[in-house]
Amino acid sequence: STKGYVEIDTHAIKLSKYTPQVVLTRVLSDKDNVYNGINHKSIAKKEVLELAGDDIEFHFAALDYSNPKYNRFSFRLLGLDGQWSDATFEHHATYSNLAPGEYTFQVKGTNSDNIWSDNIAQIKVVIAMPYWYYIVACLLLITLLLIIQFILIRRRQVTLLNQQLHHDTLTNLPNRLDFQNKMAKLASTQEHNFALIILDLDRLKDVNDLYGHKMGDEYIKSAALRMQESLRDFDYLARLSGDEFIILLNRYKLEDDLLEMVNRITVNLARPYQFDDITVSGSASLGIAMFPKDGATEEELFIHADSAMYEAKKAGRNQAYFFNASLKKKLVETIKIKANLKHALSNQEFKLYYQAKLNAITGKIDGYEALIRWFHPVEGLIPPNDFITEAENNGAIVEIGKWVMEEACAQAAILHAEGLLKGNVSVNVSPKQLLTTNIVSIVTDALINSGLPPEKLELEITESSLMDESDRTQTLLSKLKKTGVSIALDDFGTGYSSLSYLTKYPISTLKIDRSIIVSASQHNTSLLVLRNIYSLAHSLGIQVVSEGVETQEQANLVLQYQDDLVQGYLYSRPIPFEDARQLSLKDAAELQI
Repeated sequence: STKGYVEIDTHAIKLSKYTPQVVLTRVLSDKDNVYNGINHKSIAKKEVLELAGDDIEFHFAALDYSNPKYNRFSFRLLGLDGQWSDATFEHHATYSNLAPGEYTFQVKGTNSDNIWSDNIAQIKVVIAMPYWYYIVACLLLITLLLIIQFILIRRRQVTLLNQQLHHDTLTNLPNRLDFQNKMAKLASTQEHNFALIILDLDRLKDVNDLYGHKMGDEYIKSAALRMQESLRDFDYLARLSGDEFIILLNRYKLEDDLLEMVNRITVNLARPYQFDDITVSGSASLGIAMFPKDGATEEELFIHADSAMYEAKKAGRNQAYFFNASLKKKLVETIKIKANLKHALSNQEFKLYYQAKLNAITGKIDGYEALIRWFHPVEGLIPPNDFITEAENNGAIVEIGKWVMEEACAQAAILHAEGLLKGNVSVNVSPKQLLTTNIVSIVTDALINSGLPPEKLELEITESSLMDESDRTQTLLSKLKKTGVSIALDDFGTGYSSLSYLTKYPISTLKIDRSIIVSASQHNTSLLVLRNIYSLAHSLGIQVVSEGVETQEQANLVLQYQDDLVQGYLYSRPIPFEDARQLSLKDAAELQI
């Protein structure tokens, strides 16, 4: 040097032992200066620095000014990461996208000789939840509440729909769908015997007609309540339709126990019903089938119980019928008839037979009654009583009745053309045919197509056709009368036998049922009734035909009535048309049964 040679021992130079204080100089939140550690000491005293942004920048320095560029720093952010960072000469640390919460920033440093100081500077910061967090949270909460409300409403709706789907709205009893599920489960498990009962309330239609459907509904609800009271807790009751109920009686030991329960039900239902000042007499018809004795499947049991119930109705109602071998045989026949009836008309299996109507005094044939007969190629002759009801139930009676009308008119026209028909040919018209078809057009067309004079045709209707006594029925019969045909009231004495029928409707002939004739031949009181019927009919200008005369004793009862007719096996059985033609050529008095 200018002062000469200077010798320096580098080993003698000592490192600086100074431990400078490390301070936070600034804190920036989203580039905004929120803390100044030099100019705002008061802020530095705060324990927690609340920040709105999530991008934070910390600035710091070591208070060693001998050579600041050699000062190094290490830092960490507690709450995010607990590890110290590697030593760096940078004087700041930046954190982005920090989640809301509380953090502690710590920093330590060295002096210029790289000696670490024990001093650690720190600051606590809290990043506040952004306002849109609260909006989103509220929206999520509202959405959650709406979802919960929707689920609850939906669950109530599903429960209600399930209730409506499986229960009857009037009585709140299980309905047909629920019964089918219950029945299928019982039949499949086969855990124990049970009885299936089909119950039909008698004369519900009468209650509806007399007092209105509102009263009918009250009758149904009261009857359902009585049934529930008659059953045990583990029995089952359902309503299938208007007046039809189903009962499943479980866990009975003996058939006598079952009979006792059935009797309790029928007795309770037969007690009078009181609705304000109206008293309704009720009853029920029951059909019973037992599992597995009367059927191993749901369908079999139902069909058999239903068959027994209809037999109970036919027997006079207010009864309980058990399915038995006789009913089973009858049911098989009915099913067979139902199947064969579909093609009987198209296969030309029907024929008309004729039973003569004769003058009781002269014994001469006055006319005929056309009677349908069914000759099946396999089953042979099937009596009308076996298939007419089924034809009425399935609607086949409409086409069959039309064929009978056309065939009878055509064959009667042949007798008339040959001078063999003094009176007329009568044709039976069922109630369904009378009220559900254009019977006036059918009769008119049959007369025109056959050329038979209208006065040679007589239509026989039953009392059940007139029971409603409606204006429609009166108008219909008046229209038929205007065509020129005569109208006969058939089976008089077997139904209500209302005398108003004889005055209200255009009746030309009164056909007295065989039961009246038989009874009159045995009892004086019945004979008096018979004579009064004749007297009443004659006073109204109505001709009388006595049906079912089978003995001479019965024939003698009506011999005094010269202008009236008789009909029965004593004179002639129903015979084919060609035989009837031959019979018309002979003297009726010479006929042999």
